[in-house]
Amino acid sequence: MKIENGEWIMTTGELAACYRQTGNTSGAFSLIPETGEEGDGTRRGDGYSSLSEEQRAVLDQCLRVLGDPERLVLLHYTLADTTVSRSTLAVSSAMPGAWATLVQSGKTLRLSFRSPLEIRNLVFEVLAADHSVRPTKLGCDLSTEAALAFLALLDQHRRSWLVSLLKHLEPVSLFTAEDVKERLNEAAVNDFRWSLPFVDKVLPIPVSEMAVAQDPRPALLELAEAEIIEPVDEDAAVFDMTDAGMVLVDGNKQAASRLVLTRTYHTEEGEPAHDVFVLTRTAFDLFMLSMGGAEASIRTLLPGDLDLLIQYLFPVADSTEATKDAAGQAGAQEAGEPEPGTPAPPPVAAQASWFMSRAGQRFGPYSWEDLRQSARDGNLKQEDLLWQPGMTEWVKAGEREGLF
Repeated sequence: MKIENGEWIMTTGELAACYRQTGNTSGAFSLIPETGEEGDGTRRGDGYSSLSEEQRAVLDQCLRVLGDPERLVLLHYTLADTTVSRSTLAVSSAMPGAWATLVQSGKTLRLSFRSPLEIRNLVFEVLAADHSVRPTKLGCDLSTEAALAFLALLDQHRRSWLVSLLKHLEPVSLFTAEDVKERLNEAAVNDFRWSLPFVDKVLPIPVSEMAVAQDPRPALLELAEAEIIEPVDEDAAVFDMTDAGMVLVDGNKQAASRLVLTRTYHTEEGEPAHDVFVLTRTAFDLFMLSMGGAEASIRTLLPGDLDLLIQYLFPVADSTEATKDAAGQAGAQEAGEPEPGTPAPPPVAAQASWFMSRAGQRFGPYSWEDLRQSARDGNLKQEDLLWQPGMTEWVKAGEREGLF
């Protein structure tokens, strides 16, 4: 295990061993593996034991959130059919305003904290949503199975289009229920170039186990009622896209990026629930397909609409009072109340809980005294950005009282 640019890098076995040493109990949405894979190493606890007390304090907070989160968000995206990233973000009341992030690449895991502002900027960067988009205002309400059938149709049309390019032929736009069924039963393949397999990885139930994969015809009739597709024969055995449907099809053919966000949480009745949001950025439009339970919808979005969605998925917790209480308890236990008129350092969740960002690179964690010493040495600049768990956004170092 090692620390690099504010991230803890470890294997699954080291993560499991570190969590066991904290003594915390796993919750229903725990992201902590029970054990590592074979060949993961035998001295899994050494990395944790070698950390300083301050480093362990911050890592313990991250592990606590990952082990018993109240909400999870899966964030998967692909850029131009080449770059693929898969992350899981967790949050709990133990660390309001900070999302513990777990990224897996093979057997290697990267753990870190992220603020809602960082996550928002990532989503906007992936979708380039701050650029102008065409206000198409296309939308309809569907069932989840009809939405999955529509994703299968997007893949069917894109497949036909790619084949036509290779063979210099006119693409076939017509399709049947058997074509859709075949695409639905291919959803489990590990190929993120296609919309349906991309979404299948974040659904609580695999597409192949749903009724639509056995008989897509009711879903196709629902899409016809929504005027996305239309039958071209009297028996409604062959279908084609309507003009509205072709707007979505043409955009999917040349999508610059695709992003899936899945929100997992407990309902008021204590039952687990999942909301899935599929966002596709084309040259002109930004589309969203949302699924929650048995209901779904397809919408075109403007940047402001996306901003509302991100606020819903990553709400900024009002942790002011909680932070004040935590700061007061820490002061009473460790150093007593500050003298009147003496500026107190910003509240900290742990001694080494500050992160610094410069030119897009992130460093830390540091203690408050580390930052003050770095400022005295001239290594920390006033324009550098600082953040710690509990804060809702990065702030310039020069704006922190008592630092310079």
